[in-house]
Amino acid sequence: MKREGVKEACLQLEGVFSAIERHLGHLEALTTLLDDDLSLMQNIFRTTELVWSPNIHLLFGAIQVETSTVVEHQTRLKQLMLELDIRPNSPLIEPLLLRFSRLFAAHQDSQWIEQLPNPEFHTERLVEGMLPSQTRKFLSGEAQLMIGKFAASCTSWPLMQERLMGHQHWIECIMATLPPGHVLSHPLVLIHHLVGEWDRRVREQIEIGAAIEELGRLQRSIESSPGEGRVFALERLRLQSMVVPFSNTMGAEE
Repeated sequence: MKREGVKEACLQLEGVFSAIERHLGHLEALTTLLDDDLSLMQNIFRTTELVWSPNIHLLFGAIQVETSTVVEHQTRLKQLMLELDIRPNSPLIEPLLLRFSRLFAAHQDSQWIEQLPNPEFHTERLVEGMLPSQTRKFLSGEAQLMIGKFAASCTSWPLMQERLMGHQHWIECIMATLPPGHVLSHPLVLIHHLVGEWDRRVREQIEIGAAIEELGRLQRSIESSPGEGRVFALERLRLQSMVVPFSNTMGAEE
């Protein structure tokens, strides 16, 4: 590759790394919001059965590893560009070019795949510090909108169900765009499973609430039949004993 071509490739990579650093910041924000929601439900249910902290910490750690790798790439890239401009015969240039050879190739692959009719059906290279173009597209677009929506407070089980559906969505979208073996893949799979378990519990609370309302309606409709009314009243009391009151205050006493 000619030196002019190397400089152009370096400038392109510089823009890519800056964007990836921002995208990882968006992913970290989504993870923080998920952590807050899971902490809230753990507090409401007062249970230690579904432990998510290790998996969330694993995901945070993977994000930090990727971010550190991106920052290191940026530092070495600046060093390479400086050598090319000031010391074109420096012995450091060849080792740095060798270091960035896979990154240059990965970027070229991504550009080629993006031009195909169905880029989401193609797998990009697995290179540390590089996010696939489809992952970057999601994190730079829909993910930012979701961060804004998650900012609203949650005050009921139906709203929590919507939030969990949103969390499942962004996790699935990122998982679908990452190549097998990516450092983010494993923690995302673990978190996705836990979010599904919490979603089941939330749906159960919504169903119990709906059943209580329906029994109350039926009880009122048969008030003229005292015997049947007592049966419905007992069933309603049984369901009410299964209700977990929703509270959006961390540490609040029920």
